[in-house]
Amino acid sequence: MAYTDKQKQKEASRRHYLKNKQKIIKRSAKWKKNNPEAANQHSKNYNSKESEEEGVTQAALNKRKWRVQNEEQNKIINKKWRDENKDKISAYNKKYYIKTK
Repeated sequence: MAYTDKQKQKEASRRHYLKNKQKIIKRSAKWKKNNPEAANQHSKNYNSKESEEEGVTQAALNKRKWRVQNEEQNKIINKKWRDENKDKISAYNKKYYIKTK
């Protein structure tokens, strides 16, 4: 159905998405699996796009926003990464210590 009012079109589109959400997600995952180059290019284009802030990409802004909104989860993820990568961290620290000495 064609809408002349943009708001009604947007609402109808949203209702359709919510009604068919699982089907759309599966279809999208299937497309991404079958078209990895196109999916990667899309991600690169989106993430390298300039944001409203000067000198910052959209991906960096999204990451900052997520960190602020999910502070506790971010701490858990960081702690888990540090626990899993202790050898990498200590190797890096040793190299850094030798360079600065």
